[in-house]
Amino acid sequence: MSLPHDVLIKKERAVASLQRYSHVLVALSGGVDSATLLALSRDALGAEHVLAVTGRSEAVSAEEVRDAANVALQL
Repeated sequence: MSLPHDVLIKKERAVASLQRYSHVLVALSGGVDSATLLALSRDALGAEHVLAVTGRSEAVSAEEVRDAANVALQL
């Protein structure tokens, strides 16, 4: 699938910004925003330099935690 030119430019800028770091930690909710950041981080740094975490609390349902774990495993 080919991305529109403006989206490719935004992706390149995001990857370049992430490459300033040696490692990143992504707070993964299982939603689109955090999943996108996780994928961009992996592309920029390699999976061995990216850690995804999900918080557990009364405010986060077990289903949301499962969704976040599934997103991380797919990426």
